[in-house]
Amino acid sequence: MEPAPETSKSTVQQNTSNTKYLRKDAFAVIGKAAEGPASEPHRWIVPLWKDAHAHFAEIADAIRKDESGAPVWWGAMNDATESNKRWGDNGGKYMAGCEADVEAVVPKGWTKWIIPAQTYLVAACRMDHTYGETFAKVTNDPSVKIIGAIHERYPDPADPGAVELYFPVAEGASKAAIEKSSIQAVRIVEIPDCKMVSSGLGMFGEEKFERFGKWFASLPPTIHSKDYLTTSYDEKGVFKGMVWYYLHEEGMDVPAEFEVVDFKGGLHAVSTGIDQRTDIAVMDAAVDAFLRDNNLERDPSRPRAGHVITPPSAREALGFEQMDYFAPVKPRILRVVSP
Repeated sequence: MEPAPETSKSTVQQNTSNTKYLRKDAFAVIGKAAEGPASEPHRWIVPLWKDAHAHFAEIADAIRKDESGAPVWWGAMNDATESNKRWGDNGGKYMAGCEADVEAVVPKGWTKWIIPAQTYLVAACRMDHTYGETFAKVTNDPSVKIIGAIHERYPDPADPGAVELYFPVAEGASKAAIEKSSIQAVRIVEIPDCKMVSSGLGMFGEEKFERFGKWFASLPPTIHSKDYLTTSYDEKGVFKGMVWYYLHEEGMDVPAEFEVVDFKGGLHAVSTGIDQRTDIAVMDAAVDAFLRDNNLERDPSRPRAGHVITPPSAREALGFEQMDYFAPVKPRILRVVSP
């Protein structure tokens, strides 16, 4: 069983502080596009930027603006067939342009590409210093599975050297499509304050911790899993170990070595993954997007938890075990600041 917290980060994330995961709905880029070789990108890409900036007024009314009213500039990439795939060894297509709605009307002389809804590993760098190093570090990391075309986003109009590289790592339906289908990957449940049998602080491989797992596995099967695996950190955020809980019931025969404790309940955002395979950071991005859209936020006062939900009878057929991941949450409080 895999611990619930952030233990499955890519090597890039573990070694780089300027990365994050971000889920973004489908959007368009309207710009100047061309196809060229990977060996000489500056020869044919720089003119695209000059052309786009020189004639920006032609698309000013067709594009999105950020909170300050400034355009959102992208260096979008595509394969030769415009299938949202990565460049080949010989190069591909590039567009210098601005973010727009999918339905935006394209002015004459411009091109529009639709970028599908995806989850991205976003890495911040500088065009003049760390672009090549960052690009190589991510694309050569075997733990990062890039599924499509890589894009550049320029977050600060006043600093053209600042760039964010968007590496797509997971597909995702748009928010509107999810709402229309009524299918949601995150659900909200409430665990009441209750009594739990605790393993005490430990780790897999330790005798007492393993005995705890064998003890509750010997209990009569139930419809829903009643164990909750959590992790413990000290005040500085350093990992201490794991605590395994099992729901206590009246009359339960609890081994003397395990303590019955009070368990603080509350709301949890629950998502399902595959034990020891799911990228927790990607899952977190989806959960965070759900929380933002639904007036909820994480509750750091309670530990994250998880448990396997696949019954033994299905494990062999599936070839893996599904696991529910519980993230403590609470309603977001809107704070009004007095003038």
